Parts: sequence; C-alpha cells; structure tokens
Amino acid sequence: MAWINMATFLLLLVFGGVGARVTFSDNAYNDVLVYIHPDVHEDDRLLDNIKKTFTSASALLHRASRNHFYFGAVTIYIPHTWTAKKVYEDVVQESRDNMDVLIEPSRTDGDYDDHPSNAPFTPNFKGCKQMGEYIHLTNTFMVNDIEAAKYGPREKARIVLVHEWAHYRFGIFDEYPQPSNPLFYVSSEGKIEATRCSLAIKVQFYNNETEEGCDIVNGLPEKACRFRENSDATDSSFGSLMYKQNIDQITEFCTDDSTGESLHNREAPNNQNDRCGSQSAWEIIRAHDDFINSKAKSTIDTTPQFRVVKKKNPPKIVLVLDLSGSMNYSSKLIKLRQGCYSFLSYTVSECSEVGIIEFSTTAKTKQNLTRIGEKSRVGLVNALPSTATGVSTSIGSGLIEALKMLGDYAYGSHIIVVSDGEENEKPKIPEVKEEVLCHVIKSRAIVHSIAITQNASADIDQLSHDTGGQSYIVNPDNTESLNAKFKNIGKSAADSCHQEIASDLVNQQIKIPGGKPKLKKAFVLDASLGRDLLIIFQFESNDFLIKISSPNGNPYSKHSEEFSCSHEFMACHFLLAHAEPGVWTIEFSTSGESQTITYTVEAKAADPSVEPIEAEILWKSPGPQNISSVPEEPQKLYAKVKQGNLPIIDASVRAIVETPTGEDIRLNLADNGVGPDAIANDGVYSADFVSYTSAGRYQAKASVEGSGSTTTNKNGIVGFGEISGANNPEASKKTGSFSRTQTSQSIQVVHYNPDPSGKLYPPARISDLKVTRVDQSNFTATLEWTAVGEQASIGQDEEYYVIGIVVIDEKNRSSTSTISNLAHISFTTIPDTIIDKEEEEEMIPTLYIIIGCASCVLVALVTVAIVANIKCRRTNEISPEEPQEVPYVNEQPEIGPPPPTPPPPAKPQEHWRNRGVRVMF
Repeated sequence: MAWINMATFLLLLVFGGVGARVTFSDNAYNDVLVYIHPDVHEDDRLLDNIKKTFTSASALLHRASRNHFYFGAVTIYIPHTWTAKKVYEDVVQESRDNMDVLIEPSRTDGDYDDHPSNAPFTPNFKGCKQMGEYIHLTNTFMVNDIEAAKYGPREKARIVLVHEWAHYRFGIFDEYPQPSNPLFYVSSEGKIEATRCSLAIKVQFYNNETEEGCDIVNGLPEKACRFRENSDATDSSFGSLMYKQNIDQITEFCTDDSTGESLHNREAPNNQNDRCGSQSAWEIIRAHDDFINSKAKSTIDTTPQFRVVKKKNPPKIVLVLDLSGSMNYSSKLIKLRQGCYSFLSYTVSECSEVGIIEFSTTAKTKQNLTRIGEKSRVGLVNALPSTATGVSTSIGSGLIEALKMLGDYAYGSHIIVVSDGEENEKPKIPEVKEEVLCHVIKSRAIVHSIAITQNASADIDQLSHDTGGQSYIVNPDNTESLNAKFKNIGKSAADSCHQEIASDLVNQQIKIPGGKPKLKKAFVLDASLGRDLLIIFQFESNDFLIKISSPNGNPYSKHSEEFSCSHEFMACHFLLAHAEPGVWTIEFSTSGESQTITYTVEAKAADPSVEPIEAEILWKSPGPQNISSVPEEPQKLYAKVKQGNLPIIDASVRAIVETPTGEDIRLNLADNGVGPDAIANDGVYSADFVSYTSAGRYQAKASVEGSGSTTTNKNGIVGFGEISGANNPEASKKTGSFSRTQTSQSIQVVHYNPDPSGKLYPPARISDLKVTRVDQSNFTATLEWTAVGEQASIGQDEEYYVIGIVVIDEKNRSSTSTISNLAHISFTTIPDTIIDKEEEEEMIPTLYIIIGCASCVLVALVTVAIVANIKCRRTNEISPEEPQEVPYVNEQPEIGPPPPTPPPPAKPQEHWRNRGVRVMF
C-alpha cells in the first residue's frame, strides 16, 4: 500500500477533511460536487452550461478574492435516470450527502408557477461565518435564457454562482433590501439612504404606483416609494457581489479597508449587518482559513478540471463486530445481533454488497462480500456471530481485515465498526490509523462507528470524524435499540442504490408488566405516509403477545401473514404494503415475567411523487469537543422539519440529550428567531446545549409532533426563510397531526475542565432591544427586549447594566460620540405573563442619566461581555431642499431568497420580556 506523508493528510483535514465536501489547497477549491437530482430530465446542455458557468465564475472569484481563490476541480454527478455513457467515470464517494451544489427540476404548485424553490438560494441556519448547507439551482435556470434573465443576462450566471458560493463557503449574507426590513433608513448623518452596499451606487427614487417622485411623510419616504440604480452608473467597478448581480460594474465584495467606492455600508438594515455584527463581507473572507492559508497568485490558470461521474458498481458495506467477552454482559451481544438482523433484513439495499468480520484478540472474516438479494439476506443473517468468547479487544485488527476484504477497488465502501470497550490488544487503532487513512484517501472509504457503552475506544470516533463517517453511542442499560443507528448509516449507501428512505415515526422502549395485564400504545400515521409500514419489535423473552389495530379496526396478531418473528433473534417484524392514515394502536401483554420491549415504526410516502414530512436532528459542531473554562460559543442542537424544501412551522420539537453520567438533559427547540435560532419560521428548530456533565459521549434524540396549528410554509425554504417575491395565495397548508423521531450522531467531549462556578458560557447577545417610546417632555426613553439566559439562552439572567448612552443631536441628526460613564445600574427582570398593566408603572424603575436633550438615543446595553445596540426611529421631517434617496424594488428578481421575517414576540412560557424600562436622558 502506498505511503502518504501524514503532514499532507493533516493538511487535507484542515481544508475540509477526507470525507468532507469541497477541499481547499494551493488557492484552489477541489472536490466541488455538483449533484443533479434524479428528476432532472437528461439534457447535454445542462452539462455544458455547468462547465461554462463554473469556468467563468472561477475567473470572477479569483478577481473578487484578490487572487486568492478559484475553482480547481469540479465533479458532476449524473443521476441513475440518465443514459450510461463511456465518458462517465465511476462514482468514488460522491453522493447527495456531500454535495456542494444541488440542481433540481423547476417546480410548480398547481396554478402557482413561481415556486419559491426555483430561485437560487443557499440555506444557512448556523449563522455568520458558518458554512452553509449547499447551493441550490434549477435545471431551468441553467439552460433556459428566459428564466436566467430574471437574474440578469445569461453571462451574469457566473455572478450568481460567486454570490451563492460566498453564502456557502464563508457564511456571509445578502446586502440587498429585505422584505421584512425597511427599504430605506436615515443614516447617522441625517440623510435618507437606500439600503445598498456600497453607498457609491447612485440611485433615483420613484413612486411604484404613479412612477413619479416620492413624498416625504414623517421624515421618511412614503410607503409606495421605491428606488432604482442609475442606468448610467457603469463607468467604474464598485458595489458588492452580495448586493445586485444585475449591475454591470459590480465585481467585488464590500470591504472595510477602503475609503472608496466599495466601502461597506455598516448602517444598512440588511441580513449581512444584522447577522454578522455589521462586518463587511471582505472582513469575514479575510479572516477565513482559506484566505489565511493561501497567498495571492495573480498569474494562474483559473480554468477548472471537470469529472462527470455515474454510479457503475455497487456500494460495499463491511460490518466489523466486536466479540470480546465483555459483549456477553448487559445483553450487548443480543442487541448487536438484533440490530444487524433488522439491518440485513430490511434496511440495506439490494444493490449493495455486504461482508461480515468479527474481532476480539484477532480478526477473521465471517462472510465475504455478498450481493444483497432475497436469498443472500438469509445467508448473511445466518452468518451473524452468536457467541462472544474473545479475551481481549483489538479494533485495529478488525479494520485491517476490512481493508483486505475491500481490496484495492473500494470506491463507495463503508466500514461499520461496533465495539463496547477500550482496546487492550495490538494492533490498536493508532497503530493502524496511518494505513487506514492511506487507504481512505486513495479510495474514499468511510468508517462509521457505533459505541456500545461509554467505555468504547474514543479513537474509533476520531477515525470516523476524520473519514467523514457517522458516530453513535448505545447505552445497553436503557434497552436502546441499534436500529436507528444502522438505518442512519445505511442512508449513506442508499443514495447510491436509488433507494427510497422511510420516515421514522416511533422509537420507544416500554416495560410490559407480568401476569397478562394489557398495555396499549398508539401512533399517528399521517396522510403524507402510507406505503411499507414497518414495525420492528425487539424483546427479552418470547413469552408475549402483540395485537395491532388499524384506524378502521382491522386486527393483526403475531400469527398474521404481515408478521415475521424470529425466536433466535428475539425480534418480530410487521410489514404492511399499504396502510391507511389515522391512529394505529398496539396492544402488548405477557403471561410470564415483566419484560422490556423496544419497538420502532417507519413508513414511506403515500405517493412516491409527493415528498413526505421529514425530520433530522444534528449538532452544530459534530467533531471532538474541548470544554474548558475559556468561554467559546456554546454547542447548538438543530432539528430540521420539512416537506421537500418547504419548512414545517409551529411544530412541537423536544429533545433528550443522553450524557456520559447517565443524566438525561431535556430541551425544547424553537423556531422563533430568538436566541440560538437564527431565522424565524424556516423549519429549523434550535436550542443551546450547555449542560455538560463530564468527558465522554453525548447523543440527542428528538421527538417532533404536529398539531392542528402546524403548517407547511409554501413561501419559504427550510433553513433559509421566506423567499423574495414568493406570493402563493395559499402559502400555509395545515399538516394535521403527525409524529417523527430522530437520533443525532454522538459528539465526544475529549477534555472537560469547567469553570469552578459551573458556568461555561456568558449570557447570549441581546438581539431584539427596542426603544418603544421616547418622551421628550420628561426626557425619558422606554426600552424593551427579550431576556437572555444565565448561560447562553439557558436559564434566566436577572441583572443588566446600562453602561452608556450615545446621543443623536436633534438639529444635526448626528452622533455627538458622547459616552456616559455610568455603570452597574441594575434592575430585575419580570416575566411577561405576570405583568399587570395597572401595576406596571410601580414596577418599572426609572434610571436617571442626565446627559442633555436629544430627539433620539442610541442605547448600548451590556450583559457580561455581550453588547446589543439599538437606534430609535426619527420622527421629524427632512427639509424638501435636502437630497432625497429612496428605496428600490428591483424590476428583476433578486439573487436567492429574501431574509426571514422579523422574529415574532417570544412565547410567554419560553422567554421573559423586560418591558417598559425607562431611561431618563
């Protein structure tokens, strides 16, 4: 096997990782994956235009990044629905899981043709400076000049791509006016400005109803006022690529290191300023690892190299199973056998090849790679190990045996390692890691891990992370099933096999009392599901009865043809090809001793052409964690709830985080745009996680429930929010009741050294501070904001300190730059739900800060080290003789979707509101 310098490997890890998506080295973005959806009709023009667009965008990116970046190598993934051609190479490890660009077919929704997901967009719900999910384009945009013309002439597609790449790679946001924000504002210099970047872009105003000039009402342009860029402003290169792609002169990003025409407009009310603390796009790019680890190269060929790939060979899956003696305790071996039994019987696709390796002191092949079919499934199940007699544990020997089984041609392969203990026998993982990684770099094989107990070697989690694999933890003490873990890993191979994935409804453990008392459970099969209803039961003793009843009363027992039971594996499977929606019930009983039963419920879409409601739970930072007394941004837990690309809003999302000490931490996830949730109503529900208990593995299980108030937002995109120009008159569609369950990957805390106080993080930034009233006669301003947590958004912080007020002069409407020197003026938070209007005046303290008269104040509130600024709205009119600049409505749709709507008022049961706090100035 060829040896690779480990420094080279570490360099690959720094710029994306072996199993990651795009990688970066020597100024070039390589391994960029363009994934064509199977529903896109075969069209050679699409391939040609992908290549042309990336080639021209590469040159523009190089120029805009000041000679630092370009597209080096791009791979185009051809779907299985297209005709095979000799020029297509085989897939290595490319799949939808690691795509950078997704090309989907344009969509319609009945008579509503302008579907929001037809616009170019890049979901990013993790926030500023965080990599996005993927870039979304449509085949129509790529091949139809009329559709592309909505975003400028065809040659402007390169700017669209660079614009979206900046969203995706660097975590920066749009600088054009947002539908939920003012299209105009009054600057600190007292001028009416259009929301744009940079201010060097000249604009003219008009009334979009009369096409005449705009009136000024209460100091601001009237409601119907719009602005457009001057048509003759094309003689210079200025503006920002995050603003308008249809303006000819824009070829770079707004920056902070210029006093000229590309200077960032920090006051504009746009997503970039709101989410990135008014930093310019170039400030963020300049601080990115890609920029820091590269040098400008002005003379370079920026033409990308292209590969076009289509799956030719089946994916290979190798199960590497621990059979050391410790697997005999706490039913670990039977759980391993049950999980493998269900995986081989129902989860793994028939286009796959599966092999089995067992290890303890040494490793041996139990079953060579076998193509999955009806008969071979039985053979693989029979080959599963039934005893664990090993004395010691050498995971390294199992990995080496797996590499031998895969051979030199391991493209598309997956190694699944299941183990319960620390290695105590050579070769250990660190001793074979270099060999494994050499093989992985060559073939792009992926190593996944399932740890049974916290005692399992931490090295296997690190190896999974390094190769782009998944990691899970199973605690045998709570009778947890391995089914969900095997299924999540199996999804990685399912894409290569074009396999439809079932939605998970239930994953539950119950204790059945002895002596024949009946225990009933129910679940809802919603209307989006209905095919291949599969219920898997795993039990401790064969002495039990099950009765399943459909919504119309049809009964099914263990003797029904839909049931298949195995006494050897202590498992039963119920499979119904077509199931009716509604409430299903399961009745359990046993005549023997009490026992615990684990059961899972899943089903596929009722109509294969209509996407079902889906849920996914994930950590913001999936890699190894270092928890110390030095504050860093807290970990976040996200749950995506969607139907296709459309967000599901007003669902109930709860999560239980299992900790190494056995304590369960319960979290409520919200989609309200407050605290850890970046965007309201985008279908991504969020929560901070700060409750670490020790070093070890943490894993979350989410439960998602839909009710009568839950809806699908047809004007939005999951992870993005509402789309600019989306105007579906029936945007909200009731989902009805539904349930979904999902298990996250595990994260591992490798170092745990908390602050002696027990607090790891400061309170969250106050993001919605408002001046709700200014009383000039009494010289007071009334402030309102949502209370932050004691740590991040968790708990309740009870003291806040006003440390400064910046005065805006009434006559000149400009800041005097005077900062008061007051500090440590505190007040108590009051829950929104207990404020009595009649008692409110007595409960509100008045803070007397005498600094002079003003019509408006800029208030800076600080909680620990977190600063939130707010500038109140001016009400006095601008003189008609002053220059008037008013907002613009683009006659062509914007690049990508608009930002989300402002966060709704916080729910009383979830957040506290500080209301009516008066400051005297």
